[in-house]
Amino acid sequence: MSFNDLAKAILWSVFFMPACVVAQEDGEPGKTKGQTVIRISRETTVISGPLTEDGFVDYVAAANASISQGVTRENNGAIDFVQIMDPKDKWGFFKPLGIETPTLPAFLTWQDHINKIAPNTPVGMVNQLLVERSELQSRPWKSADNATSALWLQANQRPLDLLVEATKKERFYTPIASVDQTLVAVLLPVVQQSREVSRALQLRAMRRLGEGDQVGAWSDLQACHRLARQIGQGFTLIERLVGVAIETVAFSADIKFVQSAVLSPEEIKKYQLEIANLPGLPHMADAIDQGERLMFLDCAQLVAKRGLTALKGITGDSSPTPPFVSRLLHSSIDWNETMIVGNQWYDHCVAVSRIESAVERREAARKMDIEMQGLAPKMDNLADAAKLFFASKKTKGRAVGGILVGLLLPAFSVGTIAETRVVDYGQLVEIAFALEAYKIKNERYPAKLDELTPNLLAKVPQDLFKEAPYFYDSDGKKYLLYGIGYNFEDDGGTRGLDNVVASDLANMPD
Repeated sequence: MSFNDLAKAILWSVFFMPACVVAQEDGEPGKTKGQTVIRISRETTVISGPLTEDGFVDYVAAANASISQGVTRENNGAIDFVQIMDPKDKWGFFKPLGIETPTLPAFLTWQDHINKIAPNTPVGMVNQLLVERSELQSRPWKSADNATSALWLQANQRPLDLLVEATKKERFYTPIASVDQTLVAVLLPVVQQSREVSRALQLRAMRRLGEGDQVGAWSDLQACHRLARQIGQGFTLIERLVGVAIETVAFSADIKFVQSAVLSPEEIKKYQLEIANLPGLPHMADAIDQGERLMFLDCAQLVAKRGLTALKGITGDSSPTPPFVSRLLHSSIDWNETMIVGNQWYDHCVAVSRIESAVERREAARKMDIEMQGLAPKMDNLADAAKLFFASKKTKGRAVGGILVGLLLPAFSVGTIAETRVVDYGQLVEIAFALEAYKIKNERYPAKLDELTPNLLAKVPQDLFKEAPYFYDSDGKKYLLYGIGYNFEDDGGTRGLDNVVASDLANMPD
């Protein structure tokens, strides 16, 4: 059922309600003196402030206060990041971060680099150069192999060196920017730029590896891992997912590093421990519990303040709604119940997201999806419509809450599966490092993973998606190692479906 269908049903009910009920709304929705539309409580708004002048929770200010706790100029890696990646302050972060003027060299974008070295390059050629650059990110190479990419790295040497140092800082805070002071309209300019930084660092790592600078290559790869954790500190699920994406790319480069570099078993063990000692990525469940929940509450509050028009903007519905319809609809709903329903479902979502077992979490998520299908009120026949027509404000409030949950509850399964998948991949990387160390010592890969214990691995990790051993096959000269991955199905080591590590990945199944 769409919100417009619900609006029509509730609107009819308004005409049957006593005049005194409709008269509770005096003027514009949410503008009543003292703000009585939503009560401020743990059950409804979750937090008690700060409040706006009209008595509603300022969720943007609350979110900024939360994510900036403990942040100082000395421990905030974002201060250097912002100066380097946004020297003209297009994001508007200089003032809130205490930056008067940028003192660090600016990062040269790929497009600006192409325009500088080859003005008026056709779009097709620009795209081809970008494809070539992407290919270099996955294998060792030398400057002589690709002058365009080599010159880009040369131009960005100092910015990249400074960004590597910035990733060593424990915090990464940029203020939440919103076009209309609501969390629903939050902007995330750092997200895309962080991915470009990770690509540049990986490209440089592979060039350093190709030219024999193993220490420099490893430094850049470790910076990618740290950047993933910094971006993952963000308020939204999107930022956590980008952190996971950066981490996944870094793991892939780690494997290429250990398979291509000339290392001793002791050096491999050292690098393996450095990966293991990195702090864990921020949890998806925390982003759902905090950032995504507050976005829902801010959205519900917005509709309570401004009426149906606000929700139409969120859903992308551009059809006009007469002002009196919005006011009548607004006055017939208990918005506290809308907020309560939302909190109950976010509690449920967070609880499912925190289930440690991927198999058990998948089943719990499946049951939750089935439950959610019954959230929106039925309007299949006249009896259903009549039931809603004469429903109480509380019932209508809960109905709107159900619809908003359906619209705004994040695809949390995607987030938690991505989180599990990158942890699973990290386990495969740990095994891959041990396999290379074993080969150096024994001049062959082991026939079974158990041969890695206890000297190279205390124990062999298990596939997180099936809670059983990983698939491993080797003839001594090469190997294939994989886990079943996010779809919980064995696809024979197919990249993109299974989590795959191999001694010769180029010849593995696609």
